[in-house]
Amino acid sequence: MTPMTIQLIDKGEIRVRDEINPLGPDPFETQALGRAALTALAYPGRVIGCDAALAGLLRTFVPTGTRLHLDPAFEAAGVAGPDGARPVGPERATVAAAPAARAAIILPALPRGTLLHPEEGALLIVMVAGLAEAEGGPRYRVSRGAAGGRTRDLSVTGLPDGFVAARAAATADYPLGVDILLVDETTGRLAGLPRHVRLAHGEE
Repeated sequence: MTPMTIQLIDKGEIRVRDEINPLGPDPFETQALGRAALTALAYPGRVIGCDAALAGLLRTFVPTGTRLHLDPAFEAAGVAGPDGARPVGPERATVAAAPAARAAIILPALPRGTLLHPEEGALLIVMVAGLAEAEGGPRYRVSRGAAGGRTRDLSVTGLPDGFVAARAAATADYPLGVDILLVDETTGRLAGLPRHVRLAHGEE
């Protein structure tokens, strides 16, 4: 059993690729977190019960040699990437992590892939203060397809005012874009925002 990384490709298809990371301390942990994240990204806006922490998610998504960008706020707090990660600026990152307050700042700089290789768009892990389905906190609407398509309401606490616009710009040229995994820093619950879905403020 080996850690898994997840790639989102055209039409929202999710591809799982096994990665051998001899430095990973617990392959069972990485497999469980990988499955939870896969579920979150497969069902956009659904809150997935989990006990995720940033360190565990980085071990799951950052096998040896992966280009990782940690927001300076994490570095200042003493958070470090897994052994074997390649620290890079956001413009070269395969995986990036940021606190909610800085998510809109880092989004514009992240790789979005190319038409030949849309899977090279980055995965951004965002640590938020609260995460729930349509209860409490600022409300967002996650929708698939054209107007009238399936929607789900998601309550997220801590995202900055510019996040929705920054994400819209980062996913405007689908299948290019950035995939986002929201993580409740208190409960460890997850919610996925893959690049093919639309995010709006709840009243829109």
